[in-house]
Amino acid sequence: MNITPLLLRERMFAWAGIVVAVVLVGGACWWVADDGTAAAAAAAAGQEMDKVKGPVLLSDRLREQKQANQELADSIDALRQANGFTIGRDFLIPEKNEQPGQYFNERLLIVQDSLRAKAKDRNIVYQERLGFERVVKVPPAEEAEHLLIMLQLTERAASAVIDTPAAIKPVDSFAISQPTKGPELTGAAGRPPLLREYPLRITLRAKLPTLLWILHRLAQVDGPGGYPLIVRKLEISSKNLDPKDEVHSLDAVLEVAGMRFLEADERATAGKPAVKSRTSGLGGAK
Repeated sequence: MNITPLLLRERMFAWAGIVVAVVLVGGACWWVADDGTAAAAAAAAGQEMDKVKGPVLLSDRLREQKQANQELADSIDALRQANGFTIGRDFLIPEKNEQPGQYFNERLLIVQDSLRAKAKDRNIVYQERLGFERVVKVPPAEEAEHLLIMLQLTERAASAVIDTPAAIKPVDSFAISQPTKGPELTGAAGRPPLLREYPLRITLRAKLPTLLWILHRLAQVDGPGGYPLIVRKLEISSKNLDPKDEVHSLDAVLEVAGMRFLEADERATAGKPAVKSRTSGLGGAK
């Protein structure tokens, strides 16, 4: 009879007993030797965890941030559609055009002729150059794109001033100029710019009802592709010093701007805003 398996089994049981004994003895020694340091350390670690835990789970915070970013993007898109302008086809340089400066001169003459005809029908006196240089030389190619944008906005502003209804007395006179040499980047302080503003200054003399109609007309959007000109500042002056004086024509200076909202990639590379964003509307009167 072979008793080797029985011996091996007895040996395994013996070793198992020794291991269990060692574990029990070690646990008893730790229990006797511990003076509460481990428990205190565990409690302190729990308190530190509570300090950094916060009232909201990180996953919830990330979800809320993602939702807020989407709401901001939707708000910007709504503002773009309501207030932003796009460049009209006639004011875009054709792809195969090799003389963009000359193309601008041609468009300038067309716009000037159109406005001159409308102003003549209503006996309106205005500065026919519309804030641009005389067409005696071709502007540099790199300036043509900006000049065409300003020409589009100038035509929009001049039309609002000239095209008053028959029931309203036309303006006595007006002039349009460009207060800056280029667009202004605007947005919240410390944040990437949100849009480019293309400012125009309108100086005019008109009756109060005419002035109010012009302000209303500037804010209107005429169908697809239409856009408002945002009034950034308004100054009104009058020589009627006494309340009993009859109100004649008022002198007004309007600063308006066309708004072009930047795309996300443009915002990252456009640089810092020149000024803080402002609420569109009337500035003040004097």
